[in-house]
Amino acid sequence: MRDISPAAMEVGERQRGVIHGHAFRFGAPAPALDRLSEPLTLPSLAEPTLKTLSERPEATGFLQRLVIFLKKQRRETPTERLLRRMRDAMALIRATMILPPVPADAKTGGRTKTAPAGAGHGKFHRPRGLEHPYQLKIVLDLIPELPDAYSAERKYFEELIFVIVQQYKERISARHVWTFSFQSEALQYFQLADRVMRRIKRRNSKEDVKSLSQLVHDNYFHGIYYYMLSVYIRETSQNANSLFLEFCNASQFIARLDWDGGLLEQPSVRRLPSRAQLLYFAIRDETVLKQFNSHYDYARRFKEILSDFPIESVRHEAESRADSAGRKGRARIRLPLLRGAEPQTARAV
Repeated sequence: MRDISPAAMEVGERQRGVIHGHAFRFGAPAPALDRLSEPLTLPSLAEPTLKTLSERPEATGFLQRLVIFLKKQRRETPTERLLRRMRDAMALIRATMILPPVPADAKTGGRTKTAPAGAGHGKFHRPRGLEHPYQLKIVLDLIPELPDAYSAERKYFEELIFVIVQQYKERISARHVWTFSFQSEALQYFQLADRVMRRIKRRNSKEDVKSLSQLVHDNYFHGIYYYMLSVYIRETSQNANSLFLEFCNASQFIARLDWDGGLLEQPSVRRLPSRAQLLYFAIRDETVLKQFNSHYDYARRFKEILSDFPIESVRHEAESRADSAGRKGRARIRLPLLRGAEPQTARAV
């Protein structure tokens, strides 16, 4: 179990939690305790059958390369960008989980020989195998963003993530003496972050507050993604209360963090998930549905906290308006949007 004792929360005076003492570090590395010593590989993963997920054919001729180059010069439409992100996500899963067959080397008498590839070979070049689900973070973030028009593609990604994360959970459970649970781990991260938050209110030094804010961010970051992983594999909750509201509060806190480690008055709308993305997890969390139908106070809090999030992704809305207007280049966003204005005031010009 996680150590949430006061000694585990102590932050040294020299630990600042920033990059070169200037910028706040967003994102957190995977916990060392949850990393697999032997990377997980699944060579039996099915190849994609959907046309939108198929890889682009390799350009061999000069005209083909010229056409691809000219297409890259113009601005992508939202549909093209979404298809490209799905292809990149599928390529990442292949490069991480599926080991290609190794050809036999004639000089070694028919034995197989693996030579380490040099850096820079391919966009998703990395050591083969999955050490932690954070390696597939771009896939985890993409699935809730897929609209209903791509329900088949979303279901396909969900099945792949389910198989991968379930195998990872079995490996971690076999290594430890307890049964690994993403929900229990997420709950402990949320509790640890809340305890550090209470310590921030008693500190006056700006450097101490910045270091503690970094610690709160890291724990909230782990709590968010561990809760997401529990929803992806439909993990049965052992707690009476759902973690969905804690998931929303953690998302709001991370959206309030500034680049210097301070807190903005209002969350940045550009960094908040949309209501559709939150409902994706709420509908798939059985505990949320039970509490929503049985407890009036929970239903009221659920509606209140959901109203604090934008209806649609601000970036997607700006791209759609600029694309429909036929304008070239990026859509410019009004300044109040960057300061965390209300979703009604956020619009592209």
